[in-house]
Amino acid sequence: MSSTLQSRRLDTRRLSPCCGLWLVWKAHNKMVFHGLHLSTRDVARLIAEHVELWSFRARSRLDVETF
Repeated sequence: MSSTLQSRRLDTRRLSPCCGLWLVWKAHNKMVFHGLHLSTRDVARLIAEHVELWSFRARSRLDVETF
């Protein structure tokens, strides 16, 4: 397994709880402020999608080349 894939897998494990809590909070706000109800399945699907997106984020601002 490549080191990039392995480090991405570790990032995903570390991001999952944070992403899960964030999306549960957002679903709660949608319910309270907009009257929209998301099912558990919808929230779980969103968590999976967001964890994948977050795993491809830039590591830090120091990784970006300055102009």
